[in-house]
Amino acid sequence: IGPAAEGNAQTLAWYQKLIALRKEWRELGLVTADTLHSHWLTDQQTAILHYRSGNNERFVVARLSSRVMQHAPLTMRFDGEVELSQNCDVDSATGELTVHENGSAIGRGRVNTIRG
Repeated sequence: IGPAAEGNAQTLAWYQKLIALRKEWRELGLVTADTLHSHWLTDQQTAILHYRSGNNERFVVARLSSRVMQHAPLTMRFDGEVELSQNCDVDSATGELTVHENGSAIGRGRVNTIRG
């Protein structure tokens, strides 16, 4: 990330939010192997991570795509709130998250039904 004065303010803000979320998760005791459940969707090249400790539940969705891959958008339902995303469409009213190529979403709650 270059200086914000050189046009990277949006990227800088995104990473600042990411670091703040990670700090919050660590303080809640969520970032451990015991709280993590992961799932890999091979056909969609998508990793789904669920963290849970007590009443605290968080998720990460990361879609890894290369230029040769031609994937249709991946739509899933979520319970909670998407706090940070990139290359995603988020409809909080319906609880739908659509992840495009090289997209990621981080949030509170849980990702549920997956359609792609």
